[in-house]
Amino acid sequence: MATLALEKLYLGVQLAMSTDVDVLLPVTSQTFGWREPEKQLRNPRRIVWVPGDDGDAGVIGPPRYPGAAPNRALFSWDELFTVYIANHDATAHTVEFNQWVATRTLADQWLAELYRQAHGTFGIVNTKWVDDKKEHRYGATLRIVGGIQSKVADKAVGIAPIDTMAEITPKLINPPGTGTDDILIEVQPS
Repeated sequence: MATLALEKLYLGVQLAMSTDVDVLLPVTSQTFGWREPEKQLRNPRRIVWVPGDDGDAGVIGPPRYPGAAPNRALFSWDELFTVYIANHDATAHTVEFNQWVATRTLADQWLAELYRQAHGTFGIVNTKWVDDKKEHRYGATLRIVGGIQSKVADKAVGIAPIDTMAEITPKLINPPGTGTDDILIEVQPS
């Protein structure tokens, strides 16, 4: 089965942000699904991927590159996804500026990896700070809604094996001396 665009994006970003030695803030766990994110942060850095945007799955339209083998596109799906990025600065729990910097730094890192994984096939629809107005907030959370171009593929079409050969027999349509300067050849399969 073909890999879905959002699946490929999620797995690629998750792998890169958990294993890349150049990542400033490594994130070992990124969850995916519709379950509401935990209120208590066990891990100071958390990224949660949710398919869609409050139930909206995106827009299905005509195919962008129809006819491409082996499995042509029947439709293009601009699929929406929502990502919650949470982080905190443990050195200054009550300083909101530090919480903002910590979360923005993680969001910038996530956006850079998103770009590396899907350049030209995604867009950011909306960004919003999750403001729960608590007196003693633990860190900060940013909500990002994005969309990725996804192909709804047809079943795979059979392709002739590479060693397939054809036999062709040429036949002159206008033999020399018929008054035409151009020689026409008709090709018929044998």
